[in-house]
Amino acid sequence: MKSSLRTRIIALLAAIFWRVPPALPAEPGDVVINEIAWAGTLASANDEWIELYNTTTGKVDITGWTLSAADGSPAIALSGSISSKGFFLLERTDDLTIVDIEASQIYSGSIGNTGEHFLLQDASLKIIDDVDCSGGWFGGDNAAKSSMERIMPSAPGSGASNWTTNSGVVRNGIDGAGNPVNGTPKASNSCFDASLSVHLTGLRASFMERRIHIVWSTASEVNSLGFWISRAAAEPGPYQKVNMDIIQSGGNTSSARNYSFDDYNWPEWNEIWYRLEEEDTSGRRTILGALPVRIQKEQDLDKEVFFNVFPNPFNPIANFCLTIPSRYREEQVELCVFNMMGEKVKTLISHAFQIGSQTLSWSGRDDRDIDLPSGCYVARLRIGEENYGVQKLTKME
Repeated sequence: MKSSLRTRIIALLAAIFWRVPPALPAEPGDVVINEIAWAGTLASANDEWIELYNTTTGKVDITGWTLSAADGSPAIALSGSISSKGFFLLERTDDLTIVDIEASQIYSGSIGNTGEHFLLQDASLKIIDDVDCSGGWFGGDNAAKSSMERIMPSAPGSGASNWTTNSGVVRNGIDGAGNPVNGTPKASNSCFDASLSVHLTGLRASFMERRIHIVWSTASEVNSLGFWISRAAAEPGPYQKVNMDIIQSGGNTSSARNYSFDDYNWPEWNEIWYRLEEEDTSGRRTILGALPVRIQKEQDLDKEVFFNVFPNPFNPIANFCLTIPSRYREEQVELCVFNMMGEKVKTLISHAFQIGSQTLSWSGRDDRDIDLPSGCYVARLRIGEENYGVQKLTKME
């Protein structure tokens, strides 16, 4: 009897002091609808599948959750859990849709080819993710049976620009007839982008008559609020803010966007450093880049062409400084980067150039926006039919 009582007391103490704390409730965006194969596979149009993705660093229990379309089909009662940064694969009817990858759950109900509005809700009916394609799918291909893939897990699911069609190059799995699946079940999407809130692709600043013209471009933005520009007399600073109001960004977009700002009240310095910062919706600021502008006095405009690159070696940004005298006002200016085999990999300028000084940045990516490998490259400046400068530069790891 005493032994039985002692066992109960020990069990009670263990339950009090060593129990596992309950999991915190999920928040919107913790789990997202990551991929929808609404067209099925090459083996069968009925072999549809859906993938969920856990964006958090902990396991998420989705038992009691629902994934349902607004028209009632499919309506899936979910059960199980998803590991940190893991995938949850839902296959229709049976586990033979993708024969070499085990389904996380089997469901029933067809997905419409013209679009669906999917809601992912937890057990309390709180909406965790929302993908509204009721007006038509944002991606996918019925002929190739390619899936619709989410680009950025952190960007809204109902934003058309946050979805695309599987590339047909990055794929995973085999369908019921032995064909490669044109999708990435239980693997990173072919278009996956987990970049910082803003992916900057270009930044330049130039002295133009009575203003300094600053131009920048982005390839994608996630939860971005906008941009701030500041200036200093030297690169280390201190920097002072130039724009009094934030320059609004696109917020959430995977499409390229271009921005510009004109500084009319610049100080009388021979050189001014401009710094570009991005602010996200949480208030965090990130420095995207800093560039100098050489202020050209009227008597300096007929001097020789100036062409330089810094830092060199570089990683991740190389900056090109140019000064074009007034006698080349109508000439075509071309600045290109070549690899060591003589192949042109990037065109930075190819147009009639505004005379004066300009600094522009290069992120080490080619004209297709693909990151180039480390190594040696050559930048060539042409004005009209003549070469006016060649700079050898090295991209570091």
